[in-house]
Amino acid sequence: AKRLEQLNDDLHKRLDRRYDFSVALQLMQVLQNMCEGHYTDMQNYMREQHDNQISINVLESITGVLDMLAKAIDRTTFDLAVQTLATLTELVQGPCFGNQVFITSQNIGETITKIIGTTYGDCTEEQLWELRVAAVTLLQSLFEGHMNTHLVTTLIQSISYASLVRLMDETYKKFQEDRGEGGEGNVLTKGFDVGKDLAKGLLFGLGEEDEFTDKLNLACNIFIFLKATLDIQALTIGRDDDKENDSFFDRDGLTVKEAFRSSTSYKQLSKKVATLEIARNGTIEKAYFRKPQVSVLNLKPASMDRVIKEVDRN
Repeated sequence: AKRLEQLNDDLHKRLDRRYDFSVALQLMQVLQNMCEGHYTDMQNYMREQHDNQISINVLESITGVLDMLAKAIDRTTFDLAVQTLATLTELVQGPCFGNQVFITSQNIGETITKIIGTTYGDCTEEQLWELRVAAVTLLQSLFEGHMNTHLVTTLIQSISYASLVRLMDETYKKFQEDRGEGGEGNVLTKGFDVGKDLAKGLLFGLGEEDEFTDKLNLACNIFIFLKATLDIQALTIGRDDDKENDSFFDRDGLTVKEAFRSSTSYKQLSKKVATLEIARNGTIEKAYFRKPQVSVLNLKPASMDRVIKEVDRN
């Protein structure tokens, strides 16, 4: 991973006096709020204004800002970088297909890869985590609600699977370390921890407050993005595992399967992510999600089997 060293305090003071990003930050927040609730009309209006003689593509300016910020994010520009990612995410979620197409055409994949693969020395570990979560969320949003092969392959060819898998493995390892996992400890200690987690889950709904902010959430989101890529590839070239398609290689010529084979956390994460199928616009889409810990601890196989057998499918 690329590393940018920390800036000294004297340089920060001079930058703070010279550059004031508060107006830009507020503007990004206003644009995000205008599109809240997946307001499709406003999302499209940001891209083109048919009622004006001169149409201004606001998305082009926002992606340009993000590309410039990604080159050297520090404590002065951190808030603006996170907000810019959030604004772009709100502009495409819903989904808004026209905005997904345009943002992808601006080489957004390369910018996202730069953000997740760079250790900005002037940012704290918590800030780096927040930045990467925002970047991966935008990446996922560009796949939302469509199975458009051209859009998907255009995005894939500008990203790095290796960078994504490396970040996925690193964050899962940190998650294990934070929980005292990773293979150490005797059976009695592990059994006690499981029993403690089970009791908390029964009483308080374990994880309801933390599952959107812990390190496992980022690892799961990367895993989900890669699995979605694999699903689209399978639908495009058929179910033959031996087939490959040049258009589904990333910028380094790597496939998703090759990236997964190099992962140290794939097997563990595959047990922490579930899937359901959604019928939308005449097609069946797979939606992946992290299993809530309260469900993992409390739902019994017999209960799940009963739902599958008895659910009304009409």
